[in-house]
Amino acid sequence: MARKVDDRKTRSAEAEMLRSQVTAMEELLHVSERAVLEQAEMLEERERRLEAVNEALKVEKDAALAASRAKATFLANMSHEIRTPLNAVIGMTTLLLDTALDARQREYAATIRASSEHLLGLISDILDLSKIESGKLTMEREVFDPVTCMEEAMDLVAAAASEKGLELAYLFDPNLPQSALGDSGRLRQVLVNLLNNAVKFTSSGEVVASVDLVGSPGGGHELHFSIRDTGRGIPPDQQDRLFKPFDQLDSSPTRAHGGTGLGLAISRNVVELMGGRVWVESVPGRGSTFHFTVFLAATKGPRRVTVSRVKTHLTGAHVLIVDDNVTNRRILEQYTASWGMVPRAAEAGPQALAWLCRGDPFDLAIFDYLMPVMDGLELARQVRSLPGRSELPILLLSSVSRPVAGAEQARLRIAACLTKPIRRSLLLDAVSSAIGFQPATGQTACEKSPFDPEMASRIPLRILVVEDNQVNQAVIVSFLARLGYRADVAGTGREAIDALEGARYDLVLMDLQMPEMDGLAATREICRRWARDSRPRIVAMTAAASLEDRCVCFEAGMVDFISKPVTVAVLVKALKRTARALATGPDDAATSPAGASGLAGRPGGLEDRFDLAAALEGVEGDGELLQVLARSLLDRAEELVSALRRAVDEQDRVALARAAHKLRGSVTSFGVPGLAAKALRLEQLGAEGELADASVLCRALEDGMQALCDALRRFLEDEKAAARS
Repeated sequence: MARKVDDRKTRSAEAEMLRSQVTAMEELLHVSERAVLEQAEMLEERERRLEAVNEALKVEKDAALAASRAKATFLANMSHEIRTPLNAVIGMTTLLLDTALDARQREYAATIRASSEHLLGLISDILDLSKIESGKLTMEREVFDPVTCMEEAMDLVAAAASEKGLELAYLFDPNLPQSALGDSGRLRQVLVNLLNNAVKFTSSGEVVASVDLVGSPGGGHELHFSIRDTGRGIPPDQQDRLFKPFDQLDSSPTRAHGGTGLGLAISRNVVELMGGRVWVESVPGRGSTFHFTVFLAATKGPRRVTVSRVKTHLTGAHVLIVDDNVTNRRILEQYTASWGMVPRAAEAGPQALAWLCRGDPFDLAIFDYLMPVMDGLELARQVRSLPGRSELPILLLSSVSRPVAGAEQARLRIAACLTKPIRRSLLLDAVSSAIGFQPATGQTACEKSPFDPEMASRIPLRILVVEDNQVNQAVIVSFLARLGYRADVAGTGREAIDALEGARYDLVLMDLQMPEMDGLAATREICRRWARDSRPRIVAMTAAASLEDRCVCFEAGMVDFISKPVTVAVLVKALKRTARALATGPDDAATSPAGASGLAGRPGGLEDRFDLAAALEGVEGDGELLQVLARSLLDRAEELVSALRRAVDEQDRVALARAAHKLRGSVTSFGVPGLAAKALRLEQLGAEGELADASVLCRALEDGMQALCDALRRFLEDEKAAARS
């Protein structure tokens, strides 16, 4: 009995324990449920906050994109508004300088043009900075001579250096390639920026540029440029500010030098896009040296050589060099020695006269004009008074364009007066002429006119100029008249269409912004009304200067682009391209009007097709180089298109922008502006994250790439067949 009681007590205790455990578990479950609910509420709150943050970020992104577009539009409009009157100023002064002027009038006109071109440079700097900020600054690919590029940059700053009495000189490595592939315009821009700064901040002494071949890695060339000056120098604690935009070492109201503070920042970005770097070495009070490197693709052009045709009569010739500047003496010694001559240099006239008086043999003398104690002109007079030296050929070098009057030059029998910094090729020609005992003309050569009045007789064209600004009308019509053309004029797009109804033209130079009907609308209407083989070539002629503007023009149906201010050289090239296109005839496969269905829907448009003439012009007629580029594109075409298609399929905006940019850079050498325009538009869509139209555009780009590759294969087959025959 007692055991049963104990069992009941035990079971009762166990039951009570179980009830307690169940109660505890229920309480724990209740607590857990409350915790879960609280956690869910926290997650919901966090999700609401994230949605709010995402919405705010989207609003900020849209605002930033809108601000960026507004900024780009503003800069483009301002560029257009400023370039339009500049076109008139630079154009009219170009025409004025081609007339008979006295020395003072020519100086005034040249100053106006130089100041206008300086203003144009400032505008270009601002636009370049905008492109850099948006990642749209791109590099062109063309064949050029690096030394010629540097000489052109030196020419652009020579006048400023001369005004300050500075010696301006350059040296180059004789092992440099004679031709390389890259963006000569951007390289020249960097050189001019650095040279201008060196001249600006140097009050006395010299500015010396040099370029050396560092190496030739991976089928390319690494070049090292340096610009050394004897200016005030830069303190070490301020050197890190040099390459920042809008930052100037002296920004006070009393600063001695102007400028935007953009040149070095733009130069750094350009150099980095060309695969190099830029840096500075400077000691306050002793001057500065700016260095930069660039990588240029190799070409199959000839290596730099001395001119063998003059070597027979230059070899062994003794040349007397007199210049008080040690750098100039070294340069002249280097040049003449490379031609097989035997140079001997003096730093002053009396030392040279002593050598001449004692009978030391010399076949040629090269005198600097500006020297202390005795200048070059006085030295020439003294030489002519010495027995046996009356026929010694003399070359006079000067930082000013006309150091001696023509009559005095003839009386002293000075063979030539050359302006520093003297180009090596020009010095070689002058030395060769002097050693060859060709008679001196008694005067320096006049500035060559940029106009060829016989061009129209060689390349006859019927031209219509469409421009609403009367001053700009006068500029272009006058340019054409100086080239022998008689152009018709229309003031609006509507007038242009009316003119085409009444006459047939080979070329239409079309402004964009005009009343009634702008240039783009007029071009689309022309393409709609006239078949490709019966309408003129339409060339944009506009103050809008961005790559996007070019693409819009090609989309509308234009085939070429001239940016204002229009220069004679650029206009002449456009006329020659037109003549070449007319000679080859329209593309029979391209029958639909360009621009009739919009950019994305024109896979077979003429602007997408391989233009052999344009491609050869882009590589300076180097057919072998064009074959190399064609094979390179064919090897990578599938990879380029696949990367683009994959980015569109995956809606990856970053990959799309990168792939489109890479493809665009690969097709720019083949005269297919429409194809490049499609790639640019895809690149823009990727950058903006707007991928709705990307699929259609990608298909059009694939079709265009296929057509280009087929054309390149035919081109390579034709070249191979021609080589066998």
